[in-house]
Amino acid sequence: MSIKYDTNYYESKRYFSGKYSDTEGSRVWNDRFRNIITKSVNGKLLDIGTAYGFFLKACESGFETHGCDISPYAIVKAQKNSPKSNLIVCDISKGIPYGDDTFDVVTMFDVIEHIDKYDELLQDVYRVMKPYGILVLTTPNRWSNDCLFFGKDYWYKRDITHKIIFSKSHLTKVLSRAGFIEIDIHTIEFLHFVIDIFQSLSKKNKSEERTSREFINIPPSFMKRVFQLLHNIPSPFGANLYAFCRKQA
Repeated sequence: MSIKYDTNYYESKRYFSGKYSDTEGSRVWNDRFRNIITKSVNGKLLDIGTAYGFFLKACESGFETHGCDISPYAIVKAQKNSPKSNLIVCDISKGIPYGDDTFDVVTMFDVIEHIDKYDELLQDVYRVMKPYGILVLTTPNRWSNDCLFFGKDYWYKRDITHKIIFSKSHLTKVLSRAGFIEIDIHTIEFLHFVIDIFQSLSKKNKSEERTSREFINIPPSFMKRVFQLLHNIPSPFGANLYAFCRKQA
């Protein structure tokens, strides 16, 4: 079964923990920008799978921003949200249409798990990066709490366009195989499975009109701070792998 990456994909809540548009202005994008800017002075940044361009918008103050996505629908959204960015529609499984040694930073958030030939993708990413450039990517964690609670095929059921789910060790090997060095991988979103539990309960109770994220907003502010603290604790079981690595100099 094929999926068209249009409004039904991004806004249906089937593939995300809420509508993708709800992540506009999220501190996640600014946090990721700050994490990168501490490791790279400035230059050119390419966001592969840029979706609505929220991350590129956060990066415009520090980089010359470029983005690509397979979805024409998403690129139209990104053009509105990040008007300073250079954006194109492309299918990265057929190659990344940029020259060698072009980018100081390449990001891929929740992208690599959609690609069958991920080794070839990483080789192409390596090619377009400048020497000692930075690659930052996120991808679902094979050993996440979600898989432990809901079954090892959780991520495949969550999004049928997923082709591969990595463990930390597997992702380290494929990045190393592509030539990357200084590989640092940790997990994020430890309590992601709690959001899924709320969603499941909400589906069972048809009179409940609030989304899971709205439900989490009910507790007092100190409870939300506790949730965020626990959500970000270091653990092998976070929902996603968060990887930093560099091209060889």
